[in-house]
Amino acid sequence: MTDRTLKVTTALVLAGSRGGPDPVALSEGLPHKSLARIGSETMLGRVVAALREAGFERVLVSTDIPEVVSLAILLGTEVVCPGAGPSESVARAFETTGAPLLVTTADHPLLAPDWIHRLIAGSPETADVSIMLARQVDVETALPGNRRTWLRFADGGWSGCNLFLLSTPTAARALGGWREVEAERKHPWRLARRLGWRTLLDYGFGRLGMADAIARLGGRLGVRATLVPALDGLAAVDVDKIDDLLLVRRLIESRCRKEAGIVGCQPPFDRPCRPWLFAERARSRGWRLPFTPALASGGGRPVGGTRCAPEPLSPRNSKGRIRNVEDPQFGHAACLG
Repeated sequence: MTDRTLKVTTALVLAGSRGGPDPVALSEGLPHKSLARIGSETMLGRVVAALREAGFERVLVSTDIPEVVSLAILLGTEVVCPGAGPSESVARAFETTGAPLLVTTADHPLLAPDWIHRLIAGSPETADVSIMLARQVDVETALPGNRRTWLRFADGGWSGCNLFLLSTPTAARALGGWREVEAERKHPWRLARRLGWRTLLDYGFGRLGMADAIARLGGRLGVRATLVPALDGLAAVDVDKIDDLLLVRRLIESRCRKEAGIVGCQPPFDRPCRPWLFAERARSRGWRLPFTPALASGGGRPVGGTRCAPEPLSPRNSKGRIRNVEDPQFGHAACLG
């Protein structure tokens, strides 16, 4: 293994649209989910900040959504036109940047420089493409009880981390194959034929590990592909659903509590306040509520650091924990300003 941190200085952030309504964007009343605020920063802003901290001098954002374009320019990045899908968007940018190129997504707000360095340092010099995935055990250790779909192989379950490294010009071949896989994703037998019957049988009999599967798929696409396992299970957390957004906000809020005095961190809650959590889910489903908790613009947080009222000290509450105040009109907790 060779540390390539100083050699990889260009990154691409995918911030396009797959078409159709996005539940996160709808719940936030925004044209794209990357504009959703987590703490004091947008998701896209957090991703770009992590890349800058990791040492990337050139950052490109693939998008054609006007509001995202404006934010990307404000963040000091280059904007490139997206393609019809993720693979075509990467291919277009790769033609401009060349290798090596790090690829990630705008819905990855927990992105940390350490994960990026891990991917780069863990990529063999002979690899054309490197992919980071997280083991199920590591994700469940970081997020007990978290539910997600796992890629199950002989060496356990895995989850993608939205981190890819295109190390050589030869990696362009994989992008062409990626487009074909996307086009045939609803035809499993065509995909099986592309991977080969030996691979299909090894998988069926539980003999195929993830690293071997990636290497074989790379061989079919004419590239040398390698797996780099993530050390932190949080690397697998992105924002595809409303619950993902709420989870990430709670994680960032918890981080703020540990880093007292951080700029832009709102006063933390002792626990999430039920009305605004419920309101976020309700808004996404188009429900009309008999009450409207005051929410900060685009942030999904009570205005001005609003929090539930503290319960007076008593023998049953000797630590002065935060409680919810019951609103007699609606029979549930109400936030107080």
